[in-house]
Amino acid sequence: MTVAELIRRLQTLGIERQDSPVFVRGYEAGVNDVSELKLVEVVIDDYKGMGYYGQHRAVDEEDKNWILEDLPETVFTKGVQLIGKNRRD
Repeated sequence: MTVAELIRRLQTLGIERQDSPVFVRGYEAGVNDVSELKLVEVVIDDYKGMGYYGQHRAVDEEDKNWILEDLPETVFTKGVQLIGKNRRD
């Protein structure tokens, strides 16, 4: 994916704020071409210091409800996750 394609696709997502953060998959090494964009909600620094996870935790609605039951003060941040699939070729 080129920068021009990325900009065009970001414009179609309906992001409310241009200062919304962008997240990448955080595990192992290496980088991939971006193949997908996904709107996500994350808990910032939830996995900080764990080493093998990314620094932030992406959550779905079920996770969010579960977290809020135990930790109602939790702050969720909306952003964009760039996804690059591993290819075996």
